This record gives sequence, C-alpha cells and structure tokens, in this order.
Amino acid sequence: GVGKTTLSRKLIENFKSDTDTFEFHLMLDPKFESELELLKHIIKLFGIEKSGNSVQENRNIIENHLLKVGVEEEKTLSLIVDEGQNLPENMLDVFRTLLNFEANDYKLLQLIIFGQPEMGTIIKKYPNFEDRISFDFELGPLSLQDTIGFINYRMKQAGGEDKDWFTQEVIENIYKKTAGYPRRITNTCHVLLLNLLNTDNRTIDINIFNQVFSNNLSTESNDDPEKKEYSSIAVNKLLDVLRN
Repeated sequence: GVGKTTLSRKLIENFKSDTDTFEFHLMLDPKFESELELLKHIIKLFGIEKSGNSVQENRNIIENHLLKVGVEEEKTLSLIVDEGQNLPENMLDVFRTLLNFEANDYKLLQLIIFGQPEMGTIIKKYPNFEDRISFDFELGPLSLQDTIGFINYRMKQAGGEDKDWFTQEVIENIYKKTAGYPRRITNTCHVLLLNLLNTDNRTIDINIFNQVFSNNLSTESNDDPEKKEYSSIAVNKLLDVLRN
C-alpha cells in the first residue's frame, strides 16, 4: 500500500514522449512454472510474433530482438516487473541470464522490479543476480506533511473544490491511524467522506472522525442493527448525490 504499482505506471507515463529513445514493457503478477513459460511470455510482451519450442531457442529470439532494438534502433529497452515477490525464486536466474545480453559498452536490457519486502530475501539467495543490481530503493510510508499534500491532491483530482475538507486535527488522526500508508489513507478518507453525506457539515471534524472510528464502533458485530442502519443511510445519501 505504499504506491509501487502507481509508481511503475507513472514511470512509464513519464517516458511516453520519448518513444524514439525508450521502449517499456510491463509484466504483471509474474507467476511462471518454468523458464520456457517465462521466456515465451517475454517474447509475447516484446511483440515478437513467433516463439521457439526450447529454452535455448527462445533465449536466442530474445537476444536477437534486444540487439535489434538496442543496437540497430538505438533504444533502451526496459522491462518492468510488478509484484516481483510472486516470482518463483529460480526465475531470478532466468533474468540474470537475460541481463548478460549486452553490446560492447552497455546492457541491452534494463530490468526494473517492484516487489514487497520479502523480495529482498529472495534476491539475497541469488548473489549472482544481486551483484547485477545497480540501484535498490525502499518505499516507506508518508510523513505527516506528505499526508496533508496527498489528501489535498487527491481531493482536487476527484473534483473537490479548493477548500479544507478535513480539519488539521482530523488529518493528524488519519496519519496516526494509517501510519502514513497511502492505500490506508485513501480508504480512511473514503469512509469519512461517505459518512459526511449523513450530516449537514461541509468539513470533517474530530467529532465525525471519532464517531466513525471510535473503539466501540470498530468492535461492533457485523450483525449490529445500528451499524447496518448507519451504513445504509450513508450509502443512500451517496446515491442521492449521484442521481442529482
């Protein structure tokens, strides 16, 4: 929930105007049972029409494509892998082999892997792959100041007028509740905004926050009729707004 996938999409978007220089390919949820399956998937990602029947044949096809893009077309080909922690461990050795493809003075493939913390543990088991890593970054949660900026930006992007939707005290409580993790911040703000529809307020204050996230409310059973009624009112109110 720190924004790995969002960052990967933003990276690709930033280079959209540089298609003459960079070529990006995105691999999602890389669960492969064999090297042959992985290589065939990469061939398909690269837009190569035919794949081979053996591992070596597919390696050769990929190498020829990398040479074509990197040497003949003078482009930097980058493969982005999202949810890298889902890679079977032995597949890192496959990527190590692909990273060996190079021209005289530069690599033909740039590999960027986004993964959860356990990805680091997997990599350490393959020192030959780890040695090829040029940069290693860890994404952490937001600071309080960044949380304020994050909430304000998301509200503007969602069409909210230029106003303070949350009091400073509420934002500080959101930060404490979510520990600064963007996905949790988004979900918490979403719940608060839904409950704002059930009031005449135009700003979420600490009373609304406490009402929504009080200890009593959070420990109630799903069968609590009052909780069901409260959620029902908020949802119906939202539907009214959407209809209007």
